[in-house]
Amino acid sequence: MPRRDHARCAASQGEPALWAGHLRAGAALAAGTALLVAAYVVLGDRPAAALLVPTALAVAALSPLLVRLPRSRAGQVALYGWCSALCVVLGVAAALDGGSASPLLAVLPLVLAFSSLTCPPLGLVVLSAVVPLTGLAVLVVAGPVTPAATLLVVLLLAQSAVGLACRESQWSSLHRQLELTRRLEGMAREDQLTGLLNRREVDERLAAALAADAPAGRCTGVVVLDLDGFKDVNDSLGHAAGDAVLQEVAARLRAVVREGDVVARLGGDEFLVGLPGLASPADAERVAAALRGALGAPYATSAGAVVLGGSVGVAVAPQDGCDEVDLLKRADLAMYRAKRGHAGWARYDVAADADPRGRLELLADLRAAIDGGGLRLAYQPVVLLGTGEVSSVEALLRWDHPRLGPQSPADFVALAESAGLVGALTDAVVTMAAAQAAAWDRAGRALPVAVNVSSSDLARPGFAAHLLGLATAQGCDPRLLRVEVTETSLVEERAVAVLRELAAAGLRVGVDDFGTGYSSLGRLKQLPVQALKIDRSFVTGLHEDRRDVAIVRAVVALADELGLNVIAEGVETADVARTLHRLGVPKAQGYLFSRPLPAHELEAALDAGRVGAPAEPSGAAEPDGAAARAGAAAG
Repeated sequence: MPRRDHARCAASQGEPALWAGHLRAGAALAAGTALLVAAYVVLGDRPAAALLVPTALAVAALSPLLVRLPRSRAGQVALYGWCSALCVVLGVAAALDGGSASPLLAVLPLVLAFSSLTCPPLGLVVLSAVVPLTGLAVLVVAGPVTPAATLLVVLLLAQSAVGLACRESQWSSLHRQLELTRRLEGMAREDQLTGLLNRREVDERLAAALAADAPAGRCTGVVVLDLDGFKDVNDSLGHAAGDAVLQEVAARLRAVVREGDVVARLGGDEFLVGLPGLASPADAERVAAALRGALGAPYATSAGAVVLGGSVGVAVAPQDGCDEVDLLKRADLAMYRAKRGHAGWARYDVAADADPRGRLELLADLRAAIDGGGLRLAYQPVVLLGTGEVSSVEALLRWDHPRLGPQSPADFVALAESAGLVGALTDAVVTMAAAQAAAWDRAGRALPVAVNVSSSDLARPGFAAHLLGLATAQGCDPRLLRVEVTETSLVEERAVAVLRELAAAGLRVGVDDFGTGYSSLGRLKQLPVQALKIDRSFVTGLHEDRRDVAIVRAVVALADELGLNVIAEGVETADVARTLHRLGVPKAQGYLFSRPLPAHELEAALDAGRVGAPAEPSGAAEPDGAAARAGAAAG
């Protein structure tokens, strides 16, 4: 609603007090006039005055009824009629009085009443003060001071006092309404959680910036930012922690940009920064890199520190588009490309970001693949470093699009998350994995299969029973299934309860990507987990970085104390495998041993002995750490 409409609405809210106040004042005036006429009946010209008594009483009696009239055209007509009747009473009474002041004084209340109806602010603010002073002047100058004239001035002062009181009530109401108007306008422009601008205001600001920059030959940049992993924080730590993270993100963005830049929250965990008045596109790229860096520092929450990344997309006018709609869309496309490639940030590129089928069509294709069996699993072995034996496999989801070819799991899983399809994806994975584990078991190859479960899955009501039901329906022994969850999934008590149910049914639970998220080591011993998977970021450079060696050694020691198994992810070289073995890591997974393979190819590779090899030649020193010995025996 425009500001003037809000003001008009606010003014109308003050009218009832004004309306009623002046009618009450008029009723007092009419009642006083009736008393005046009665005095003439007793003391003066009885026949003439007697005619005024019914009129005066009628005017006085109608006053309370008029207060209840609707503020409409008909109500105004009735009020004008009431004022006219009052005019007759006052005029005749003044004539009977015989003093020269009385006729003049009789007109003044009518001026106040009519002006209050036709122009309420003027009647209240100006005439409520001016008219009584005028009445006093008439009484003093015109004389003589008769009882009627004196009564009229007293009643006039009473009417003005009521009017001024109504003014205070009206202006107080106006103040409240205008304050509410300001708040409503703020809510229409700002995101209430972060205090940043919202999407509606962004469009207007960007349009204004483009209109100013284009004639001056300047560039306008648009940067779109999306938090990586925020959904897990929200699902696992709760909405209060998620809100705290979003507020901290807003503060960090403000700290990086210039005064006058546009900072907004588009919704969820997606933010926008508008950069008007740039000299070149390179300026926008530098800001994008700085913004991405600002998102990487840990976030403090009530549950502990959380580390999140961010994906950033950049589009610049006029090079990448000339209006705010195109710029926002293209910055969004660049952001998704950055997320897919784990590149941190990316500038819009016509060739790289072309999307002929469109996001909605791709989502429809994903739904069809889930419902129609268009997804498949690839299996990557987990190898015992001491012997080279395969102890289990991890099931990894794959989607071969019929027209676009193989799709990146990061892409279509993110697409599924945005559309609420993660539960359906998990069900498909569990069903296929359970069927394959059962088939291998029947063939005499008891090979446990691990599946990844998200925090949103653990939040689903009855998820443990549902997962066990899916496994049983495929004829799979639950002990052949393993569940892997992230560290952040272990914070919520509800999630822990689900994992306890699964563990009680024989499923082994592992913590995936250990070391990259939130974890309470004191709480770890209370959780129903049997394995820790060391994230690849601590593994790939292990033989060259002493800090990674220290971290892995600490994880092994912790697991040894808690009786947990340890698996290292991302092993690609023999040097890394040997270092892991010497540090006491019993199991590993990575391209050194095998790429993820379809089930039939994995079977052939196992039969041919092409999967796995001992990390140390025969006779090499035993690994240091009981965890390795226990893990190798556990399988």
